[in-house]
Amino acid sequence: MFLSGFQYSNINANGQKISMNHSIFQVLKWKLTEPKPQAWPKFVEVKQIPKNEIAERSKTLKILYITHSTFLIQINNVNIITDPILFSGIGLFERFFKIDMIHKPGIAPENLPPIDYVLISHNHYDHMDIKSIKFLAEKCNPTFVMGKGNYGYIKKITNKFVELNWNEKFDAGSVEIHFLRAKHWSKRGLFDTNKALWGAFAIISRYDSKKIYFAGDTAHFDHFSEAGKKFNGFDVALLPIGAYEPNWFMKESHINPFEAVLAHKELRAKISIPMHYQSVQLSNEQYGQPIHDLKTALKENNLKEEAFQIVNIGEFYEEK
Repeated sequence: MFLSGFQYSNINANGQKISMNHSIFQVLKWKLTEPKPQAWPKFVEVKQIPKNEIAERSKTLKILYITHSTFLIQINNVNIITDPILFSGIGLFERFFKIDMIHKPGIAPENLPPIDYVLISHNHYDHMDIKSIKFLAEKCNPTFVMGKGNYGYIKKITNKFVELNWNEKFDAGSVEIHFLRAKHWSKRGLFDTNKALWGAFAIISRYDSKKIYFAGDTAHFDHFSEAGKKFNGFDVALLPIGAYEPNWFMKESHINPFEAVLAHKELRAKISIPMHYQSVQLSNEQYGQPIHDLKTALKENNLKEEAFQIVNIGEFYEEK
């Protein structure tokens, strides 16, 4: 059920509420006082993975990077899509107003294998794309798993859904799906600020106890160390490293590459895969800067570059 009249807050371990909302005056300050960001490339060519290279199911862990925060996770014969963006344009009214991705998705939507579950971290347009949700509902009829209050946005599309509060889990047969805390916010219309819950996900395989963490969108907060302790580390963490400049404005909503490395350590992740940095220009850092900053952060923390596996759009991460 859509939760009208109630607003979620970020709450730390001591029960303190953390305000996230930026005022219109802060947005204007950013746009009017910060140097104009260097334009990204208008289009970057990527190789879409062909259908014959996609297994319909996989017992072992395989993760395909599709775009932005969208992954195909294949584990224990279950197929999962995260924060679905399957087309080049996203927006409220795509015909009249849209944000263009600078590359094609890493797989043509029609070449996806059957999808069992779709995880939606929050309702922002670059994470909850209605066109992609409609496509998946019609093609695969998956179950959509999301935070409380989000089903109202997609109820005209599907009736297969699970809504969770923080620290609730969903039994998906051969895997468990946990919805966890994150430091972010939600808004999709004019009057729905923080009326739907945002969060991260932990996916736990019952076959081999593999553990995957999907951060969604988040600032740095104590939820990383909390999750690392609760699950005793993760095999793979999918962590955002983009949309962090100007820092004074973005730090309450997003992590930068230095904070991503800190999160990697707090999650006790064996390896992390960066995301949310190369598909759409949302902030002021230059194209390519997140990876440069990530490598610097790894050196400063005495970690090998292999701690973060850089997976290109349209390529798989597979355990060796």
